[in-house]
Amino acid sequence: MSWNNIYQIEELIRKNVIRGASKVVEASLVALKLKVEMLPKNDEEELLSEIVRYGEYVSSLRPSMISVRNYVSSAISEFKKLLEKGAPIEECINVFAKKCDELIDKSRKTLTKISEYANELIAEGDTILTHSYSNTVLGCLISAAKTKKMDVIVTESRPSMEGRETAYALAKEGINVTLIVDAAVGTVITSVDKVIVGADSILPDNSIVNKIGTLLIALAAKEFQVPFIVVADSMKKSPSYEVSIEERELSEVLPQNVLDNITAKNPYFEVVPSKFLSYIITEEGIQMLS
Repeated sequence: MSWNNIYQIEELIRKNVIRGASKVVEASLVALKLKVEMLPKNDEEELLSEIVRYGEYVSSLRPSMISVRNYVSSAISEFKKLLEKGAPIEECINVFAKKCDELIDKSRKTLTKISEYANELIAEGDTILTHSYSNTVLGCLISAAKTKKMDVIVTESRPSMEGRETAYALAKEGINVTLIVDAAVGTVITSVDKVIVGADSILPDNSIVNKIGTLLIALAAKEFQVPFIVVADSMKKSPSYEVSIEERELSEVLPQNVLDNITAKNPYFEVVPSKFLSYIITEEGIQMLS
């Protein structure tokens, strides 16, 4: 995909065409670089103000993905630091662009490291259940499948059905995949060895924010003593419990030509308490929770 149009990138992020927090991070940093190139550069304070404003805007496109805000803030902090030291604007912009590229590279390398740790918990012959679409989960499963045979059960992840994309990506790598509707989790959980999901935010108490439906899977896993593993970049750690829970268009759930007294609700994310999680794996290592 050619990301050379800032408005196209914004729409792809907003409409959930770019899936998975790591890809949204990458797209957001590219958009930030393009924005800086477009801005007037005759006033240092005004330039910094506009960069901060745009950083807030691009982070707000997927507000439950705390890693986007963390990566964007890290890039802007580098620009601000140089500006305060009196560096020329062009130097600040060049270093800023380089910092964005470094952060994109860091995000990609982080996925590789997480896959190495996850491989320690995935056993030969495992049946693994996953939910939604996570580039980190895909990386972990595809990497483990190079040396271990496994079967993967994937939920459709309604209403956006991004689980189908997960299933196709895994199947293309030669992994045996079974696609199920979300409501069928209870019928398959007793045949599952491990649940592995990503996270869009990790809260201070190690609870996670993830795609709607994750909590019900965690409850089922807890009931049937199936290990529940979260794989996520440490940049998804939030210093606060105040993470915006994104809601999407009601039309995804309810057609418009229905009776007036029928309403809909379409939350896209939810909080899964840490008491239902077994492990959180980041690039820093494996953390056992229960």
